[in-house]
Amino acid sequence: MAEASTGEMLRAFRGRAALALVSVALAGGLASLIHAEFVIPVVLAGVTASLIQLIRELKPLIQASTDLETETEALREHLCDVDGAICASSEGIARVDEEGQFVWVNAAYGAMLGYEPEELKGMSAKTGVHPEDLEKMAKAFDVLRDSGLASVLQVRIITKTDHTFFTRVELVRSFDPEAQPGFFAFIQDLTEEKEIGAALDLKSTELARLNTELAQFAYVAAHDLQEPARKVISFSALLEKDFEGELPENARRDLHFISDAARRMQHLVADLLTLSRAGRTAMTTEMVDLDACLDTALDALEIKVEETGAEIIRNPLPTVNGDRTLLTQLLQNLVSNALKFCDEDRPEIQITVDRTPSALVIGVRDNGIGIEPVYAKQIFQPFKRLHGRGEYEGTGIGLAICQKAVDRHRGKIWVESEIGKGSHFRFTIDESRREQQ
Repeated sequence: MAEASTGEMLRAFRGRAALALVSVALAGGLASLIHAEFVIPVVLAGVTASLIQLIRELKPLIQASTDLETETEALREHLCDVDGAICASSEGIARVDEEGQFVWVNAAYGAMLGYEPEELKGMSAKTGVHPEDLEKMAKAFDVLRDSGLASVLQVRIITKTDHTFFTRVELVRSFDPEAQPGFFAFIQDLTEEKEIGAALDLKSTELARLNTELAQFAYVAAHDLQEPARKVISFSALLEKDFEGELPENARRDLHFISDAARRMQHLVADLLTLSRAGRTAMTTEMVDLDACLDTALDALEIKVEETGAEIIRNPLPTVNGDRTLLTQLLQNLVSNALKFCDEDRPEIQITVDRTPSALVIGVRDNGIGIEPVYAKQIFQPFKRLHGRGEYEGTGIGLAICQKAVDRHRGKIWVESEIGKGSHFRFTIDESRREQQ
């Protein structure tokens, strides 16, 4: 009974072995297939070699099917991520067909226009665009259709509830050549940006007005102070002359103090006027020969150069675009400053010039007393003096005028210095600018 049953089993298996094993392999996957190949032949010795070969040929197909399922699952997860990002984006995103109609929009796009996303499907992508901006939008669509070039433009949008606001719209083609025809529209609400811009414009206008008023006040105040200073000096001299030989020593000393204070006020007022003019006078821009400016500056300082016996070492300077008067004043003040603080025994001043990829760097180097690094910035502020009047003359305005002149040429000025080894004052001129304000 047992032998008969085994024989019947073998005969039945031979007729349907291939189908049975293939079914097992397909149903159970790769593990079942291996089991079918190596276990069943041992138990059922009647399996033919052709069946084994068939199973071996099916293995790559089953493996490919498994890999495809894995890749499909990964793609499904990726698409879910993209869909989630589009839905959650605060930027409006829409798919538009070749006819210029919405295929779909995200929630942000619909909210900006005051519609539910489903309402906008099939509607024109120009829905809500301000009538005055429709032509601009149409041209952007045409450019995109004809050339594929992306467009970025600002248009006003009128919402479903008649609220108008500014937006930035970007129209782009899909990068996938196999994608459905059409393009994407991205929209960003510029309301906050416009409000901030308007507030900044208002503040800038107000600041410019206040600066103008302050400059005018400084100019008028300084101009009006000159006359009292002149009178103090004049009447002090007359008083001393009228009572010549009669004034006691302490009275003559007091008159000298009065005259000296009035002269300092005169110099201070003159420097204030120069500083005011440097910041408020309209610039006349032209191609300026800096060598000619330096010649003029040195002519004005000729007596001081002779008194100090300073050696001026010059390098050829280029021609730049700028204001001749301001540039001459700048060089004159820097050289004057160097003459004041250079070495008393062997005063030496060198005019330097360097170029960087973006700017021209001019410098005035001296071999004087130098400056502590901590003061490198404050010396360019008005009335900032590092020494008493008894040590060095001046009002503390000269370098502030230099700062103003450089600022108006959209450059920067700084000092490189070491105590006891001199200072190198340097400033930049932006050669890329062709018009100065």
